[in-house]
Amino acid sequence: MKSSQGKGCTMYFIAENLAEKHEFEAAFRCSLKIIDYSSFMTKIGKNNSTGSIMMELSAEGRVSVMMTTHNKQLEFFANLARRGILRKVEQLYINLDVTSENTTSQEYMIYLQQLKDIHSCGLKIYHFKRIRQLTYVSNRWITGRYVLYFIRETMDALPARLLPPTTILTNVTAVEGAALYHDYMLQSQFLCHDLVRVGQIGNGGWEICNDTDVRPAKECFVYSFGMNGNWAFEIDMIKKFGCTVHSFDQDKDLPSYANTSLIRRHLIGLWHEETFLYKNGGEKFRMETVKLIRARMGHDKVLIDIIKIDIGAAEWHILPNLIETGSLMAVRQLLIEVHVALQGADIHFREKLVILRQLYDMGFRLFWTHPSDEPSKTFRCSVNKKHTTCCYELHFVNKNHIR
Repeated sequence: MKSSQGKGCTMYFIAENLAEKHEFEAAFRCSLKIIDYSSFMTKIGKNNSTGSIMMELSAEGRVSVMMTTHNKQLEFFANLARRGILRKVEQLYINLDVTSENTTSQEYMIYLQQLKDIHSCGLKIYHFKRIRQLTYVSNRWITGRYVLYFIRETMDALPARLLPPTTILTNVTAVEGAALYHDYMLQSQFLCHDLVRVGQIGNGGWEICNDTDVRPAKECFVYSFGMNGNWAFEIDMIKKFGCTVHSFDQDKDLPSYANTSLIRRHLIGLWHEETFLYKNGGEKFRMETVKLIRARMGHDKVLIDIIKIDIGAAEWHILPNLIETGSLMAVRQLLIEVHVALQGADIHFREKLVILRQLYDMGFRLFWTHPSDEPSKTFRCSVNKKHTTCCYELHFVNKNHIR
C-alpha cells in the first residue's frame, strides 16, 4: 500500500473482517470509517440506494477505500466513477471475484466496461494478486479471483526506497534489519507495463516483464534452477517466447519432457563452489556454480534472457558467489525465491540486506514481488511483532541490458 499519511487522511473499509484495522491506524494515522458489509450489500440490492455513502465520499479530504467485493460491488464503484465521486479517492482496493468457467462473453464485456469506468476517472492498477484457490478446474492457469490495487494517476510518486550503503547495513540491529528487509521486499524500482505470467497460477509460476526493451530476445536462453516438481514454467517459456530452456535439478523421478528439443535437462544442482558432490541418502549429486556451467556449455559470452532460481533456502549461499564472480552481469531478468527463518529472529538479516544492496549496485531493479500467503509460510515475526511471510518471489530486470 502507498503511504496515505497526512492531514485529513480518511480510509473507508467495506469489509467483513476488520482484524487489521488497528494496524492500519498505527501505520497511516488516518481516520478510519467502517461501512458495515451486510448493510452495504442490502443497500446495493435496493437499486443502489446508497446516497449517504455517496455524500460521505463526496466530502473533502483524502480518501482510500478497501473492500471485499463481488460483481454488484464492482458495478457500484463503476457507478461512483461515472458520477465523478471516485475522483475524491486516491487509492482503491477491489477483491474481484466475478468470473467462472461458465462466464459468458457478454458478462466479460460488462466487467471490462466497469473496470474501464474506474480507470477513466483517473485510477490505474499499480499492483494485483491472483488468487490461486479459485483456479478453474479445467485450466489451472486461469483464476476467477484477483485483488486489484488502484492508485490515482496524478498522485506524486516518491522514488523507490533504497537500502542504505553496505557500510551501514553491516551494523543494523535485528529490529532495524527485519523492518528494512520486509519493507524492501515490497518495493517497485522499475515500471513494467506488460507482465506475463509464465507457469501455473500457484507455486511454480513466475512473472516475466514483456516490455519491448527488456523482453526475451527472439532466440532466447533460459536457465531454470529448481523444477518445483513440474515443467510448468519451462513449457510455458517455450510456448510464449520460443526460448531454449536449460533446466537444472537432481530430481531423477521427474519424468523427462520429451515433446520438444528446446528443453535441455541437466541432473546437476546449483552451488557456490565450482564442483561439489551432494549426498542425499545413498546417492550423490553433482553441484556446480553458474560460472562453471556457462563456461562448460559455451555460454560464457552469451546473454541469458532469464535465470530462475527456486532452490529452497540455499539461495543466500549461492548469491554471494554469483555476485563475486560476475555471473549475473550478462543476465537480462533474474527471478529468485528468497527465504527467512519462520521462528525467532533471523540473525542473518544484515547479510541478506548486504546481498540485496549489492544486486542493486550491479544494476538489478525490482519490477515485481510476490510474498507467499500460504498459511504454512506466514508467521508473526518475533523481532518487529508483525504478521509477515518467510518467502518472497523477487523479479528483477537488469538495467544494463535495457535495449
